[in-house]
Amino acid sequence: MMKNGWKIGNFGDVLEPVSRPVRVEPEKVYRTLGVQWYAKGLFVREEKPGYDIKAAELYQVEAGDLVYNRLFAWKGSFAIADESVAGSVVSGEFPYFRVDTNKAEPKFLHFYLSQEKIWQEIERMSTGQTNISRLRLKEPVFLAIPIPLPPLAEQRRIVARIEALAARVNEAQRLREEAEVETDAFVKSERHKLFSTFDLSECGKPLGEVAEFLDGKRIPLNASQRKEKQPGNIPYYGASGIVDYINEWIFDDTLLLVSEDGANIELRSKPIAFVITGKTWVNNHSHVLKTKDTVTSYFLAHYIESLDVRPLWRGATRPKINKSALENLLVPDIPLSEQRRIVAYLDALQAKVNALRELQSHTRAELEALMPSILEKAFEGEL
Repeated sequence: MMKNGWKIGNFGDVLEPVSRPVRVEPEKVYRTLGVQWYAKGLFVREEKPGYDIKAAELYQVEAGDLVYNRLFAWKGSFAIADESVAGSVVSGEFPYFRVDTNKAEPKFLHFYLSQEKIWQEIERMSTGQTNISRLRLKEPVFLAIPIPLPPLAEQRRIVARIEALAARVNEAQRLREEAEVETDAFVKSERHKLFSTFDLSECGKPLGEVAEFLDGKRIPLNASQRKEKQPGNIPYYGASGIVDYINEWIFDDTLLLVSEDGANIELRSKPIAFVITGKTWVNNHSHVLKTKDTVTSYFLAHYIESLDVRPLWRGATRPKINKSALENLLVPDIPLSEQRRIVAYLDALQAKVNALRELQSHTRAELEALMPSILEKAFEGEL
């Protein structure tokens, strides 16, 4: 049931199709626009000279235009142009309209088109080839889409309320992201603090003296070779962890893996040193170490994780930690009891961090669900 003063109209009631064709001139440079998915706004795709543009005409967008991408309307590819993109151009795949501001607030329309349920309706309305990515929303169909239209003053109140709530949600998301970064930084800081207390000139030993390298036993498998060994539940490891599962193994032991190459030795978004146990298969992107009796794999993993490994990099085109550099790396040679104490502390700390990260993940999901809920209430007249 509609609230008092609200009515159901359609986009054709409040939008007027416009066209501002611009003849492409070879020596002129054109700033072309695209429309982001999920109603995230317009963006500058590129600035291109006319002689590199195949089309004879482009179409000029002005501030206040409602623009959409015919091909990706079902992905929420709608936007309201602002002054920052005024005078830019789009191709013929981007219809645009002037909003009748005596009847509708442009942001009200944009927020309505920011709802996933509307995108799903648009997907059903779009036509074209069987491939969903080639579906197009034609202008007459778009203009016939129904929309609740409260009085203009109420539209503006709703927009202001949505923006205020969105600002609070964005701030909460920013604080959560900061907390995640600080959480990760805390673990790294504690590792560094612990291991920086050791004077390696007095207690250091080359890694090659406290661990045996088993790199010669590694066997890389490509995707088709792995498929021949499936199904299975044996982990197949690469530089940054498990890549796949197969039904054969080449190792059955507790071993330390250290990344040899790959983007992660630069990004450090995942561990580069980690312990594996039981039956496993390892490819040639991780060094494989079997520790001797004087050191534990878990202690070495924590120690290597605490390091800036850039001094170990070799290779002109892409970073690589080769066997020789790793063998000569000095590691603390301290009593096993002290190693175990450090490992127990860091493992307990990591467990707490993992629990916090899980909570942060739930919080992220809850925050992401807030805006759809806010929009739904807004267009039901409950905000």
